[in-house]
Order: sequence, then structure tokens, then C-alpha cells
Amino acid sequence: MKNHLNKLFHEFIFILEEFKLSSGTSPNFIKYLLFNTDQAFDRTIGFLKGSELSFIWDLWEKAIPQYDLEFEGLSIQMGPMRYYEAEINPLSRPVIDLGTPFMAIFKLSRSFFKKLCRERFNYEELEMFTEMCSDQLFSFNRSTRGVYESLSNLKFAIGHADEYDRINPSSTLLEELQNLKSYFQNFLYLITLYILPVLFPKSTDFPSQIYFQNWFVTWNTSFLTVTHEAIRLAKAFQES
Repeated sequence: MKNHLNKLFHEFIFILEEFKLSSGTSPNFIKYLLFNTDQAFDRTIGFLKGSELSFIWDLWEKAIPQYDLEFEGLSIQMGPMRYYEAEINPLSRPVIDLGTPFMAIFKLSRSFFKKLCRERFNYEELEMFTEMCSDQLFSFNRSTRGVYESLSNLKFAIGHADEYDRINPSSTLLEELQNLKSYFQNFLYLITLYILPVLFPKSTDFPSQIYFQNWFVTWNTSFLTVTHEAIRLAKAFQES
């Protein structure tokens, strides 16, 4: 909580400095700063009011529609409908081949969050707290936003891969793939250690805990496999 409040106050200081240093600050930039401040307030209130799991579920349920939009955008870029979208230039065959494993990465990213969010309906009346420290809890927020930013950057890099030197999109793809791996490894660690034992205590529902542990192991294997293939193709695209 201390670190989260520090971040909130730093955002306030940044806004005040912007007003003080620049009399010509654009209205749009001010709106952007105020929006970030409003988001920071909401996150702080969420920490203070609800249980930890409620906060995480709220965070993910708000993020899932964003992930859906990124997947839909990539599907249009990669699928046959790209020929009928006036605003989308058809991708070359090498880029289509390059982007194929990313479709699976986007699908797996969505399924990761949707799987655990479905359990909310079974436990929404409970006030659930874990043993996570504030840094770990706040990392859920950072990683959730990070996944969205990485998916968005991946979609953009694939969609514009024919327009630039191949080194640029390939570098973006490789960087964001590593970011995604880092985000999801953080999620898996915290979920396995802190969330599953609370949702499914050994004393009352140990089989469900084992089921979810196995599901996440299978998910991680699939994710690492398709990510490895995407990295291989990105490097080959860069060198071709």
C-alpha cells in the first residue's frame, strides 16, 4: 500500500510541475493527465475497499474486452477479410507466415484471464485476502496493463511489417515476446503461490486446486511452445 500511495503522489507532483513549467500545456494533455490521476484514485480506492481477489478480478474483467479487441484486430489483419477492409493494406505472404503463431499467442493470453475470472461467480460473496504484499498486488496491475500494451505493439508491428525495414518490426516482436513471457511468469508465480490456495483450500477443495495447477501448467507449456516458434520466425524474418 505504501508503494502504491507513493506512486499516486508522484503522479500528482508530475501534474503540478507540468502546470508550473508550461503555460502552453495543451487541453488534450491536461485531459490525459487528469485521466491518469482518476485511474490512480480508482486503483487506490480499490486497494482500500475490496478484498484482494475482488480487486484482481475487477482488473482482469476490465482488461479482457481490450484483449478481445486486439485479437479481433489481428484476426482481421491476418484473415481473408483483410482484402475487404479499405483501411487495411493486405499483408504479404511472408508477413502472414510470420504472424501465424501470434494468433495462438493472442488466444492463449485471453484464455489465461478468462479461466480464473469464471470462478468469480462461485466466490463473489466472499471477502478473500491473500498473503501477498502490496508490491506483489500492484504487480498484477502493472502486468495486466503490460500484457495489453505488448499485444497492441505486436499487432501494430505485424500490420506494418511490409512498410518498414525488416529489422524494426522484428526487433519489436522479439522485445514484446520477452515482455509477455515475463508478465505471465509473474502471474503464474503469484497465482500458484497465493490465489489458488485461497480459492481452493486443501482442507475443503484440494482436487480443484490440483485441477487448476495442472491447467496452468498445460497453458504455460502451450504458451512457451508457441512463443518459441514466434521468436524463431521473427529472427528468420529479420535475417531474410
